[in-house]
Amino acid sequence: MAGPNRLVLGPVVGHTDFRSSRVWIEVAGDPADYTLRVQGAGQFAFVSTEAPGPLEFRTAIAIADGLRADWQYRYTVLRRGKAVADGRGTFRTMPDPGSQGAFNFVAISCNVKSVKGAWPALAKYIADTKPRFLLMCGDQLYLDEGGIDLFSAEKRKLSREKRRAAIAEKYRLHWSLPETRDVLANIPVYMVNDDHDIRDGWGSSASDSPTMVGATPAAKPSSRSAGRISRIAATPIGISRRVITRAPATRRIRRCLPPTMSMRPRPQARVRRCHWCSGAGGWWC
Repeated sequence: MAGPNRLVLGPVVGHTDFRSSRVWIEVAGDPADYTLRVQGAGQFAFVSTEAPGPLEFRTAIAIADGLRADWQYRYTVLRRGKAVADGRGTFRTMPDPGSQGAFNFVAISCNVKSVKGAWPALAKYIADTKPRFLLMCGDQLYLDEGGIDLFSAEKRKLSREKRRAAIAEKYRLHWSLPETRDVLANIPVYMVNDDHDIRDGWGSSASDSPTMVGATPAAKPSSRSAGRISRIAATPIGISRRVITRAPATRRIRRCLPPTMSMRPRPQARVRRCHWCSGAGGWWC
């Protein structure tokens, strides 16, 4: 458990446009004690992400607004007015929507904790090329690998509360690594889930997510359709189009992506690839 003047997890920079940015944290105490100080822009309160009542995870988000377009900001997380250890970072706002400037971003997936060197290589790549944001395209971690298999445990009547706590702890183990914290605290991050965020092959059966199937009228309750729905979110083409609609109108888009067959760009996407950033088995940058 983190001390009173340390974050449990974070900060993580989230959705950022040309006027605002979000920063996420997890704390040990009351999220209401925390504020976000953005250099040159003021202070902004953190607001709990949980419903009113007893707090389960103690996560919170601060929204810094009234910012300048295409500007690099430094921020500090404060607790009762004092800077929190490991609570500093930077972000860059997006260009004005009417801009025609060059625009690039980086996409990754399949965060395997045992693989060493990928996060430092990514941090260097980001520092060198200065992409606008980071897409984490699924498998943020492997819940079905290492330690207790949380979903096999379901068969052993593990309570919902214990299962949720175990999932949260696994995220803490992954995202608390210094090299991972350094990346997430210094660039806007967008995340989607894939199968290993739950278990291997999740989404291949309609029974995996009736909510998802019900929310997609065109989907049929079959293994094939459910799998297609769950994995479309992990394809950078779909994500990039959605994000780019909020970005400056430009044809000069550069994307960096992992070397997986499902993530190859379509010709009409006008995407330019770069180089490997961490070797033949690593991320495609």
